[in-house]
Amino acid sequence: MTIDNKKIGKRIREARVKRHLTQEELAEGAGVTVSYVANAESGNSCPSLDKLFEIADALSIWIGELLCDNVRESDWVFRKEIMETIKDCSEGERTALLYHLKFFKRILREDEELKETIRQWDRKKGKQPNE
Repeated sequence: MTIDNKKIGKRIREARVKRHLTQEELAEGAGVTVSYVANAESGNSCPSLDKLFEIADALSIWIGELLCDNVRESDWVFRKEIMETIKDCSEGERTALLYHLKFFKRILREDEELKETIRQWDRKKGKQPNE
């Protein structure tokens, strides 16, 4: 497996910007220098595994979010995103969301046009439906 420094750097930068942190603040939180963060974000160097853990911790994310080849295709990322989305919902809101999720799942599987669109997305990503 090849590690793509550019992708890791891009994910570090995106997570930092999303949290409204400067490179200086991230460096301080991770116990590294600003140039270390800059080099990591630019993809000019790949942080060591222990430093990636520190960076992820400073960003309050799981290290897998930095290492994952394509975050959107990882089942655990979807699950985490769902949990993050509903964590502040009341029981009634969670019940309503679950009802709607099941409803839309049924529609996605029954509507031929939507099924074809999903098959095209899956083929594009090299996956089989319901994988």
